Amino acid sequence: MNSQTARWALRAASLLLPLFLIACGGGGNDSGSGGGSGGGDNGSGGTPRTADLISCPASQNAVQGAAVTVTCQPVNGASGLTLSWQLVSPAGETIPASNGLSLTFTPQQATTYQLRLTASNGVAGETEDVAVVVQANHPPQVSCPPSVNVTARELAKVTCTVSDPDAGQTLTYQWSLDTGSTPPLVPADNEVRFVPPAAGSYVVQLQVSDGVIGTPVTASTTVQASAPGDWRIMPLGDSITHGNLEHASYRVRLWQKLGTAGLNFDMVGSQNSNSDQNLSTPGDTSDDATIPAGFDPDHEGHWGARADQFLDGGDLGFRGRLQGLSGPDIVLLHLGTNDRIQGQTVETTIDDLRGIVSILRDKNPAVRI
Repeated sequence: MNSQTARWALRAASLLLPLFLIACGGGGNDSGSGGGSGGGDNGSGGTPRTADLISCPASQNAVQGAAVTVTCQPVNGASGLTLSWQLVSPAGETIPASNGLSLTFTPQQATTYQLRLTASNGVAGETEDVAVVVQANHPPQVSCPPSVNVTARELAKVTCTVSDPDAGQTLTYQWSLDTGSTPPLVPADNEVRFVPPAAGSYVVQLQVSDGVIGTPVTASTTVQASAPGDWRIMPLGDSITHGNLEHASYRVRLWQKLGTAGLNFDMVGSQNSNSDQNLSTPGDTSDDATIPAGFDPDHEGHWGARADQFLDGGDLGFRGRLQGLSGPDIVLLHLGTNDRIQGQTVETTIDDLRGIVSILRDKNPAVRI
């Protein structure tokens, strides 16, 4: 290259260099190249860009101790956002981690919670603040009847009225019995059932908590059980219960022993004789018992009967037979032998016996079997 050519090359380089610097963002003091809200990038110490990516409600109401959900929305179809929630205040509280547009949390204080959602699409970012105004929690309202009158050995039911002024809270129920005798309680939220075993006063108490208040709200009911009548005893079964001319069944001996023990009882059932003898006639004899005067012959024994025949709705339709009877307190159940002899399976016989027990419990939930 001659000297003239070299001089021209250096001259051209000196003219082009500023153009390259400007194109690459170097040199110059143009405000468009430095950062800020108009277009700087996120590196080299520049201010991050901001964009309209999300929209959140300015404020939302909530109740102390009840879960609340705050939901924001994307703007202009924004997608692929990186999201992060932050609790700004109050101090000492926490919120669950969430990387979505919604946050669900349970405020424990009656104050204003300041939440902040930060969104980024990888190029620009935005923050939105939400004020959650939390109202004070109110205790549940519980009202129980002052008293309930029942007869001992029969089912007692107490139903209380429970409400919560603050929607969205889960109530818990705890029943207890204030007495030295503790028959088992069967609770179902605001209702409880039990069977007083003897005459007397039974105080049942209900405690209701909403999970926020420190002390549960309590209410009580006095269940006054009057003296029971006779124990209603139903001998129920097949020929062993029914009896015949030669065998008066176990019922005669049982009646004698209960009387000797001084118990008040009443034999019940739709039958009052055995298969070929009227057991209500004093002086009738068999090889294992003499029918005493005053013998109570009522029973529900049926010669040769199977368990399924008690359920089939025919002549032995047991549910229909029970309609006109007081529900027995005690049932002496003896069935199943004929089922095996007459070709029934163990499984079906068990199911049939369960069906009979269910009918008895429908009639008297406190029945002993």
